[in-house]
Amino acid sequence: MCLIIVKESGIKLPKKEHLENGSFSNQDGIGIALHKKNDRGILIKKDFVNVFLLNKWIEENVKEEDSLIVHFRTATSGLKDAGNAHPYPLSKDDKLLRTTELTWENAVAHNGIFKDYGKDKILNDTQEFIQEIVSE
Repeated sequence: MCLIIVKESGIKLPKKEHLENGSFSNQDGIGIALHKKNDRGILIKKDFVNVFLLNKWIEENVKEEDSLIVHFRTATSGLKDAGNAHPYPLSKDDKLLRTTELTWENAVAHNGIFKDYGKDKILNDTQEFIQEIVSE
């Protein structure tokens, strides 16, 4: 099952070893949602090739006052690529859901399986669920 790590504003950055452990157990994609204090949008970025590049990126871009979601994917449906890594914007648009870096007004990550979704060969169950239910 996927792993989600949340760092709220005012909380120290996640320890490197925690992120490394999460990545080694969930190897089908790494993504983040970052909200910088005083920014309107949320950066969704999910093109990290490995956890070491993620750790470096976090060190260079995330401050203690920022909020951060890190998602390590274990694929259950859809493609195993960066486009299907979490988090996702709330959108019905396939292209936006698969975009590997964008700023959006919100972000969604999920840990588990939506059993009635995941029939698409490209999109995964969470993306289909967002399109059909959550984006409304």
